[in-house]
Amino acid sequence: MIELEIIHLGHPALRAKSSAVTKEELQSKKFQTFLDDLCAICDANNGVGIAAPQVGINKRVIVIHVDPKNPRHPDKKPFPLTVIINPKVVKRSKTLEEGWEGDLSANLRGIVPRSDACVVEDLNREAN
Repeated sequence: MIELEIIHLGHPALRAKSSAVTKEELQSKKFQTFLDDLCAICDANNGVGIAAPQVGINKRVIVIHVDPKNPRHPDKKPFPLTVIINPKVVKRSKTLEEGWEGDLSANLRGIVPRSDACVVEDLNREAN
């Protein structure tokens, strides 16, 4: 188990450019353990998502999980635990929807406008 810790606003890793994950790296036991730990820290902090830079690892990885048991988000539509590697938004709607979002690194919540739909190309944990 890797000991991960959420870093906070002002940490230089939050402004650094993240690098892509190679298929070889993704298939390593060490990286798979990191992914397990990233999922665990997201859930342990009642987050609905976390990115690798938020734990000081500048890799292009995002975890999303909307658990109906999450006390911070009881009214959110459930979304299964999903690991997204090397995401690239290839299409987004022009229609924006505003909603409350939080950030585990900034400890802030605010209303954020987002496209109401998008298409993302990515790899999953099995490098597909």
